[in-house]
Amino acid sequence: MTTREEVHALLEQVPQANLDDVAELIRQYLPHEDGGEPPYPRSLGMGHGPGDLSANADRYLAEGGFGES
Repeated sequence: MTTREEVHALLEQVPQANLDDVAELIRQYLPHEDGGEPPYPRSLGMGHGPGDLSANADRYLAEGGFGES
């Protein structure tokens, strides 16, 4: 079974009362009508912080005392 076939099979099992929620989740992964990339799904838990957090993670951890006893 392909992934697409599995998704179709899973959708068939979703109760009618939950279809709107499932459709909302799936829409998050579709390309925008203007051809741009879709936004990150809310499930990724994007938070707030400095724009260089990834590049300077070690520095931010050290400043916060991470790993110190």
